[in-house]
Amino acid sequence: MRLPESLIEDIRQQADIVDVIGDYVRLKPSGRNFKGLSPFTNEKTASFIVSPEKQIYKCFSSGKGGNVFTFVAEIEKLGFIDAVKFVAKRFGIDLSAYEQPQQQLRPEEQTAYDALTFAAKFFHSALNSDEGKTALKYFLNRGLTTETISKFGLGYAYDDWDKLSQAAVDAGIPEALLLELGLVAYSERAKKNYDTFRARAMFPIFSTAGKVLGFGGRILTSEKETAKYINSPESRLYEKSKILYAMHAAKDAVRRKDEAILVEGYMDAISLHQAGVDNAVASSGTALTPQQVALIGRYTKNVLFIYDGDKAGVKAMMRGIDVILEGGLTAAIVSLPGEDDPDSFVRRVGGEEFRKFIDAHRVSFLDFKIGVMKAGGLFETPASSSDAAKELLGTLSKISDELEREMYVKALSEKLDVSLGTLQQELARVIIRAERRARPGALRTERNGTQGESRPGINRAGNRFAEGRAMPTQKTEQPQTQAESGETDATVDEPLAAEIEAAELATLKVPVAERAFLKALLESTYHGTTVIEFVIANFDILNMRHRWTSRLVNFITGRYKHNVEADPPYDFDVSNELNYLDDEALRDFVSGLLVELPISKRWPTETASGYARRCLEAILDAMSRMIAESYDEVIADVMSRIESHPDYDDLGREYAMEKSNLEKKKQRAKAEFDGAIKRLFH
Repeated sequence: MRLPESLIEDIRQQADIVDVIGDYVRLKPSGRNFKGLSPFTNEKTASFIVSPEKQIYKCFSSGKGGNVFTFVAEIEKLGFIDAVKFVAKRFGIDLSAYEQPQQQLRPEEQTAYDALTFAAKFFHSALNSDEGKTALKYFLNRGLTTETISKFGLGYAYDDWDKLSQAAVDAGIPEALLLELGLVAYSERAKKNYDTFRARAMFPIFSTAGKVLGFGGRILTSEKETAKYINSPESRLYEKSKILYAMHAAKDAVRRKDEAILVEGYMDAISLHQAGVDNAVASSGTALTPQQVALIGRYTKNVLFIYDGDKAGVKAMMRGIDVILEGGLTAAIVSLPGEDDPDSFVRRVGGEEFRKFIDAHRVSFLDFKIGVMKAGGLFETPASSSDAAKELLGTLSKISDELEREMYVKALSEKLDVSLGTLQQELARVIIRAERRARPGALRTERNGTQGESRPGINRAGNRFAEGRAMPTQKTEQPQTQAESGETDATVDEPLAAEIEAAELATLKVPVAERAFLKALLESTYHGTTVIEFVIANFDILNMRHRWTSRLVNFITGRYKHNVEADPPYDFDVSNELNYLDDEALRDFVSGLLVELPISKRWPTETASGYARRCLEAILDAMSRMIAESYDEVIADVMSRIESHPDYDDLGREYAMEKSNLEKKKQRAKAEFDGAIKRLFH
């Protein structure tokens, strides 16, 4: 599909970036922007900024930034056009007029998502076959309606050696892709591929955006030697530790109710959704992971555990509580009566009674842990009570909010009848021990009698790290200066060249004057084109030392000219132009500049022309400094060479003449620049 640039811009303008990112990140107002926890890292302090005014985002923990399309492309692992189509569909924008006639897809054109979607439809349609009626009956006997079966895309895998793989190959899906996604496997005995899922009830596993990532398959017989459930193997799309089943259907309700109900199995989540408890998600029988907690944290800080009440379920909740607290969330627990699990209980009592039960029986994670320990006899002796208290303090140490942690310690003091001071002292020891375990290198440094962070040695690898860039270094246990270590030169190992090149982009430091220049240029584009036109007219007098500055100015001016010459011409909009900035690192840098405070916080609200004029004044000031600094650096170098020749011999006189010429060039450049300013304002 080829989309006109003007259409892409129309889609971007109709797509509110706050709404789109809000599907993945729990955003809160922060001045004129919105702030939330990064969806790219496991940060605990929000540094992810979304600007509705400029329609861009910036993640300061990962460095990523861009517009609505680049965000969707990053979070959903899509190409640019697929991201545009994704956003268009999200806002009901019809792109059918731009679709190419459907043809048989060549293997190289077939995406992994297409293959998984094909498999999901194949499994679902199998329910209508004579063989598949066994699975349909299973779902109906479990109390599911046909609407629920359709909503969650449930299906059946034929009891056949290669029925899926043959159908997929006939549809143009390459076997290599089926193997990669775990839909088929290779038999060493038969020397050919076979379907991974056979004679099983099938549960598609979706991303938060509703794309099929993998499958879970449940056996329909009572064979004890066969695994009850099997899942798709890990692939480039399916990472079990990062996925929660039914989150695609639950995310809106989780955000609205400000709580996620966490259950264990597929049927638990599906039955709860059918009963109207639509904020339920499942960990799919695996131990809760930090990545899954981070996923919940995009929508709420509150988790309600409702696992099975058997020993395995209780153990999983005890362990999961610590993971949730460490992820900055809080947990409550509901224990179901008897042998019930969420699926059986909600089918027996109905959705309304289920909600009443959880409201009446929820307990805090602290009360739950104490109850489990008491039931296990851990408070029967002073020694076991001490161990139990230390374990509980270990749980509380996971809470990053000091005030919240202090409140729980006070509650624990009252519940165990142990003095608050004693618990606080022990908690401090628990935290110190945890920090030491997390930083073994720091421990060795302490024992060796050194303090502080390691200092990188002086880099003398030539011009590779010029322009304010720092060579990446590894911290050592005992930092040494160059003199102490005996090193006289630093070189770059060839195997590290690619890694260093990437690190350079992450550590580039644009000079202050050039950064101010770029900030003013970008800001000005929201209020007209006067500044861009001035920069184009006076391009020759720009003295850009940093390669990012020159690349960005060339990009902005080039795109402006392209837009003006388009038929019909259209306005320059930085948020949209980010689509065409191929350098990801540079795009992230631009996003950071745009979400920074305006050129001056003191500027009052004013007309677009007034704001543009202020941006131009800031640019002129920055350009003046850029011109002066470029000459001053060279002059300073010449001065140091003159000072190294106090006898003022021929070489010294040559340096002095060079300095004099540079001073004259600096004055001429300044005069030329002043003339450009005079022509502009008069």
